[in-house]
Amino acid sequence: MQDFYPKKKEEQVDTLFKFIIVGNASSGKTCLLHYFIEGKHSFHSLQNWVNDVRELANKEVCIVVCGNKSDLTDERAVQSHEAKRQCESLDVEYIETSALTGENVNEAFSIITKTILQKIENHQMEPVFQPRPFTPKPDQFDIDKPTKCSC
Repeated sequence: MQDFYPKKKEEQVDTLFKFIIVGNASSGKTCLLHYFIEGKHSFHSLQNWVNDVRELANKEVCIVVCGNKSDLTDERAVQSHEAKRQCESLDVEYIETSALTGENVNEAFSIITKTILQKIENHQMEPVFQPRPFTPKPDQFDIDKPTKCSC
């Protein structure tokens, strides 16, 4: 494990990101990418991250980029308009969040939910859950027949 784990912090972030994608998003429908607004390195990695998601994940994956740590306004290194422009060019959704205050965390999941529903309605994505027709067993709902409680 020591030889595999990168020594530079930037490489550690990229390796962790790729591990998460391969481990989860390859069968999932969503991907939340987080970069930190107070530093430029993770922001500059977005292009590679999005490319990796599109290469490694389910082809229908919904990608939402979260500019995290929005509560650190005095330490901001990435401006909102810069991040929005980058995300538009990558054709992904964008929102700024704060894990500390909880700002826009629920909204990030709402964006994912709305995007998935829209893709399902437009036949761009298969629903995760395919309901099967229900066929009751004979006498399953016979109200005149006494039943045994199974609790």
